[in-house]
Amino acid sequence: MVNKISTSRVHYRGLFLLIIGASIFAGCRKFLEVKPPSTSLNADNVYRSNATAISVLTNVYSKLSQSDVFYGEELTSVQSITGILGDELNLYSEISIDDYVNTFRNNLSSSNIIASRFWNNCYNNIFIINSALEGLTQSESLTKEVRQQLIGEAKFMRAFFYFYLLNLYGEVPLILTTDYKVNSNIPRADTGLVWNQIKSDLIDAKELLSSDFRDISLLSKTSERVRPTRWSASALLSRVYLYTGEYNAAISEATNVINEKNLFDTVEIEHVFLKNNREAIWQLQPVDVGFNTREARTFVIPPSGFTGESYPVYMSANLIESFDLRDKRLQTWVGSISFNGDIYRFPYKYKLYEQTGDLEEYSTVLRLAEQFLIRAEARLRVNDLVGAVDDINIIRKRAGLDDLGLSTPENILKSLIKERQLELFSEWGHRWFDMKRLKIVDDVMTKVDAEKGAEWSAYKQQLPIPYFEMRSNPSLVQNNGY
Repeated sequence: MVNKISTSRVHYRGLFLLIIGASIFAGCRKFLEVKPPSTSLNADNVYRSNATAISVLTNVYSKLSQSDVFYGEELTSVQSITGILGDELNLYSEISIDDYVNTFRNNLSSSNIIASRFWNNCYNNIFIINSALEGLTQSESLTKEVRQQLIGEAKFMRAFFYFYLLNLYGEVPLILTTDYKVNSNIPRADTGLVWNQIKSDLIDAKELLSSDFRDISLLSKTSERVRPTRWSASALLSRVYLYTGEYNAAISEATNVINEKNLFDTVEIEHVFLKNNREAIWQLQPVDVGFNTREARTFVIPPSGFTGESYPVYMSANLIESFDLRDKRLQTWVGSISFNGDIYRFPYKYKLYEQTGDLEEYSTVLRLAEQFLIRAEARLRVNDLVGAVDDINIIRKRAGLDDLGLSTPENILKSLIKERQLELFSEWGHRWFDMKRLKIVDDVMTKVDAEKGAEWSAYKQQLPIPYFEMRSNPSLVQNNGY
């Protein structure tokens, strides 16, 4: 069921208390191991103690981790939904829900639940974050170190959600307050303004966040990589600079992360998605008792095969055929089953889909391999062909492939696009966003949609603004074509 709380009409105190009362202590489980205060929580006292203040941000991470990767309401499902929108994943034929079938065929409308899901989720989380920033800024009772870290985490997460809104919808309202009277009539902002806000938040976050990983108290170091750090902000900022064409800045930020050898390094293919491995820059800790990641539970098709609508997607032939047979990523990150006489291949980056007593895999949001690919592309754009090829070859070597030789910028870019496709498939929308920003989406999707029995139009690369938002905010203008 779609959450129809309009981002333009939310009331600060009511929604804030709903969030705090209903989910802070219930939803965090392993993420959060603190006792609730002896007095009741309200919007005025939640930022008077370290534990309750920390809980607000912890709950944002917990909800992301807990959400289903296909049917869920949280942004986490961008991993599968952009896969079926694009050329990574096919929708299993038994899935009959119209909204998902229409998403697969790129036949979305403003009333489609997928169009509403990401908008509502991101803005509801941005509201929580904006209220947290107001409360944290005004608080005088928190430990200074905790307060600073939490403000950094809030700014990082606001940038994270706006990054996805911008890349899914194009121009979006830039909401930085909890004043519902102000928010109720905010028009869509120019993309440049939103990019600037994202960059500003991440630059601030870099200064505020700890350089090491912190435990639930935020006062001690930990091996758990589940809270954002300074390096998380740098990693996302390098991506943002790449998207906005600020290539030297992208090189600088990616290099900062790559050079932090005390914390980060590439690991063997088999270890990339294990908890707390050295390639992980930011992960989400599973919070469902007895289970590992939601990615495994969505993508891994068990030996018994498809069961109703429980396993909704499998990998497209387009993606499978892009792999070299020698590629370790094909051998390790792709699973297969035989079902009703056909072979189906599925994303197998996360392998632990059954209920177990141990946590071994964490959902990985940011990792070091992407930083090498960001730096490779940025170096290519500033005509450092040798440096670009060197970075690409770090990824290819781990995959068991021959080094890429020095060539023309056009050929290197073509190889880089393919490496991004094969390295980052089914992860956080990378392929869908790459096709759009690199202006190959029309060529790719014209062919892909024809294979789906659909017809591609360029306007479909942006999601429609949800109907309920258009109805409640007269200043919003719909994306062209919808």
